[in-house]
Amino acid sequence: MFSTTGLFSSVPCPNKTQCKRVQCIFSHAPNAAQPVLPSIPVSAPVSGSSNPSSSRNTAASGSALSNRHHLTASVIPAKRSSGIKSYAKTPDTSQPLEPPKKFQKLGGAAFKQPAASTTIQTTGEPKLRINAALSKVAIPVRQAMLKTLYETFATLYSDILVYEPTLASKHALEQEQDVYDKSTKITYRNAIISSIAALRKRPKPNSILHESNVAYAYDKLRSLKLSSKHLSPYVMSIDELKRWGFMIRAPSDEGKIRQCEKLRVWSCCSQPAADSEGCGRGPHVFSESLPEELHAQHAFSHTRSADESPDTVDTALDVVALDCEMVYTTGGVRVARVSAVDGSGKEVFDELIKMDEGVHVIDFNTRFSGITDDEYKKALLSLNSIRRSLDAFINSNTIMIGHALDNDLRTLRMIHHRCVDTAILFPHRAGPPYRRALRELSRELLGRVIQTGSGTSGHSSVEDSVATLDLVRWFILNRTSAKKPVPSTT
Repeated sequence: MFSTTGLFSSVPCPNKTQCKRVQCIFSHAPNAAQPVLPSIPVSAPVSGSSNPSSSRNTAASGSALSNRHHLTASVIPAKRSSGIKSYAKTPDTSQPLEPPKKFQKLGGAAFKQPAASTTIQTTGEPKLRINAALSKVAIPVRQAMLKTLYETFATLYSDILVYEPTLASKHALEQEQDVYDKSTKITYRNAIISSIAALRKRPKPNSILHESNVAYAYDKLRSLKLSSKHLSPYVMSIDELKRWGFMIRAPSDEGKIRQCEKLRVWSCCSQPAADSEGCGRGPHVFSESLPEELHAQHAFSHTRSADESPDTVDTALDVVALDCEMVYTTGGVRVARVSAVDGSGKEVFDELIKMDEGVHVIDFNTRFSGITDDEYKKALLSLNSIRRSLDAFINSNTIMIGHALDNDLRTLRMIHHRCVDTAILFPHRAGPPYRRALRELSRELLGRVIQTGSGTSGHSSVEDSVATLDLVRWFILNRTSAKKPVPSTT
């Protein structure tokens, strides 16, 4: 045991005569005096306190202390005089309970992509100011791509930056954000590289109002509203329509399904169709190409005639840019989505198409169609209903714009003779039947990256429709004096 220091030897034992300690540190002398306690005044609680017992206790202690010797000291405010949390209260059920913020999980629909808010710099590359947790692409990767974009624009605009020093930074930010919005984590990098490659092919502008100035070219392009007056010289003739595979008239044997005399063999596994239902490489899909077979499934029909009655107003548009997305079904390749924009680029139609009864989707071909199983469940209109809806703004006088438009018209079972096809306006260097890809034309001529979706997002028929329309606008603005290309028959 340690020896005591006697600090409490003059303090009366609190147990007095009932103390059972062998060696008590307190005093048991009968004349031991009580020690003098210091007086520490405590401020009164805030008025309106909801605890009456605490008020009574404070008043009692105050009166007792007033009779004692007060020491000179500053008043110490009472701690938590009000608003003390009580864990015995009944929980408030008037407000709905929710988990703590840090445990809440946001679904895919609630995920909000961050905007590339940053301070524009007159010199040097711009810096992204984005919450890294909300970006689907790593910020260092985006910043590296932004730097390369800025350097590309700075080189391209080297002769005009003296007039507008922020032009390179501004356009680099806009281009990066545009590609980011349209891309996925997988396709983002390649999309940026494609944009840079297209920019490096542009001639250097010598003034702000130059076609190589991306913003000026874009504004000039969108300000042009196409009409039949602009497009009439470029409408394909009947001979051109035949040469490129367009349907000119409907087959005569409607409703008669012909039996194929040759043995069909699946291209994936080289097995006869009659002996094999599927293989390990995926579902068997096929595409009908003979007009008679297509006509037997759904009859071809001409677009309606223009309503020339003086008592009614025809709602058909002069110009429509159209694009379709296809899926593989038990009835072959079928159209599952159709989109259309008018001559100014405004969306006028975008609908999913429900398959006919007895026809089931085998493969949504999401990589190209952009259609998923969940989205397809929203389809309500059949192909016949879609055709009736299209008649509201398309008649036989409407000029229809598209890329490889014969495929879209064939899957819609539509016969139309006033067509402008960007695959014909911009022919392939190898000649027919080869055609340049819409994505390639958009990147090269418009400086725009499209169809950047991955295997889970795919293309957008609305985006393709707008791109096709803008390509025709570009052709009108830049090649008005050029001779209309005529496909070779050799």
